[in-house]
Amino acid sequence: MKYKIYLGIIAALSVFLIYAIFFMKSDYVTKKDLPSNVAITKVTPGDFNISEYKPDFLPKPIPADVLKGAEENDFYYYLFINPNKKTVFYQYKPASSQAADSEDFHKGIDNYLKKVLIDGRYKNYYVTDKGAAIYDKRFTRYNKVMNYTPGENDSKKDIEKMAERKARIEAVKDFYKECSKTFCIINNNTKEYVVIDKRDLAAAKKALKDYKNW
Repeated sequence: MKYKIYLGIIAALSVFLIYAIFFMKSDYVTKKDLPSNVAITKVTPGDFNISEYKPDFLPKPIPADVLKGAEENDFYYYLFINPNKKTVFYQYKPASSQAADSEDFHKGIDNYLKKVLIDGRYKNYYVTDKGAAIYDKRFTRYNKVMNYTPGENDSKKDIEKMAERKARIEAVKDFYKECSKTFCIINNNTKEYVVIDKRDLAAAKKALKDYKNW
């Protein structure tokens, strides 16, 4: 009698496995035009009403001039130096309640990283408005490349080299301006970044969740 019960259980499990393999949805839903490690979301097997996963904001390559130009200043270089962690970068103004530079935005991101996404995959390199002003002085006003004027003894090659270095610094400034205005996630391993289109805490949190395994 016991053998019949065991055989019945085995038969039932076999039928279920066959059904699961051929008729159930996969555990994961992917979208081909997105990075495979990003375009994945866990779903419930058997749920036939699943919409494909898609992040709100897609990765963009970090321009080569930005990576090279960042070497002119330690702060910007640190944004790209750690290949094992993704960098979070934005600017805010202490005590400000304005949406464009809100301290509440900063507190929300900081709290989310420490209490929700606590696996250590992100490094937050936020900067205050005063800190940004200091970095700007070091990066531009006190930078010999940015203040260079051709001398009588400078060769054409020297002049062209300095012009190239200045262009790279300008590229870094543009990159910083784009990220400080809203919010960026930088992947140092793939040399890509994700930027949200406006300063919004909910959108930033979703982006952090979307790209946690990126």
